[in-house]
Amino acid sequence: MRNRMYNYKNTMRFLVALILIVITYCEAFSQDSIKTSDSLIFGKATYYGRKFNGRKTASGERYSNKAYTAAHASFPFKTKIRVTNTLNNKQVDVVINDRCRRKNKNVVDLSYIAAKDIEMLGHGVIPISYYVLYPSDSINRQDSISKIMQSEK
Repeated sequence: MRNRMYNYKNTMRFLVALILIVITYCEAFSQDSIKTSDSLIFGKATYYGRKFNGRKTASGERYSNKAYTAAHASFPFKTKIRVTNTLNNKQVDVVINDRCRRKNKNVVDLSYIAAKDIEMLGHGVIPISYYVLYPSDSINRQDSISKIMQSEK
């Protein structure tokens, strides 16, 4: 009897943990979970396929799948951000040199090498967090960061 009760409790603990993991994972991909704070932004990441290598970006630079670059809807070009894969906590620093569609406000489109570094290849879209390391106008860094954060809200 005691052994049966022990197995029941362990099974219930496992099921509760599994349910919590599934709920957390589903929330990470829901549109409602995209939010901003003063410095940390939550969103989603995608990555450029290899076929874009050598094409011009919105900034005029050529895309290289070996460069740590990214596209964002509103960040100024040459803004450096740190992107964290929230599924495994791997991080990568990238420089914005292209644009995403305006409706995808909190989406970061990473270069192939950056996506590889945070182990997102094969996933397509993953939940991320990111923040500004260096704005493009580093003369007045605090004002630039404030303006960027306001544009994200």
